Amino acid sequence: MRIVAADGLEAMTVAKVASAADYTPGALYRYFKSKDALVAELNRRVLLDHQALLERTMLLAADRASERAIDAPWLTIMPVVCGSAAFRAAARTRPTEFILISTTMGIGRQLVPNPEEATHVPVLNAILENIGTRVQAATEAGLFHEGPTRDRAMALFFGLLGTLQTHKLERFDSSLSADRLAYLLTTDVLTGWGAPRADVEACQSLVDSIINDALGADE
Repeated sequence: MRIVAADGLEAMTVAKVASAADYTPGALYRYFKSKDALVAELNRRVLLDHQALLERTMLLAADRASERAIDAPWLTIMPVVCGSAAFRAAARTRPTEFILISTTMGIGRQLVPNPEEATHVPVLNAILENIGTRVQAATEAGLFHEGPTRDRAMALFFGLLGTLQTHKLERFDSSLSADRLAYLLTTDVLTGWGAPRADVEACQSLVDSIINDALGADE
């Protein structure tokens, strides 16, 4: 990750990683057949961290709502909002990891032509399934209109992935705040699925405060 942060993904080579890890290139090739396989493993670890953050956010949000005795219809959409909020938090607090994910999932060439090297795909599918399960629960509760659950989970996840890349432009135009645009994207997507805008905004406000408190406690 230090190599990616300092020089970018294209500058990362097996030789550089081996040197940083005090390995010989030959020894590292025993574990990873190519640079793409190494990047796929890094992606897997980043996605596992994101999965843990997502689950932690959902648990914290449920506990906080219970503590405050909140009894609102929008509680059903809270886990979906947690998915968005966790992604936004990851982009703010783990920028190098986020850059790796957003870059490798958006490049034009095939990242890992060998299926067994795509170690990150099962974790990505687990995250999408988690979000999809929450979307389906909100749909069954009447908060969202009927619609394809997995497609919605993918649209939200990859929509946020693209939107949060605007952080590169924030220094030129403050209106291009990646976090603000991701917040607006979540609001508009969930509203488009049928949730009242006021409910989505109230839910996002609560979840954001929970994440900020949790991140502050970790520092």
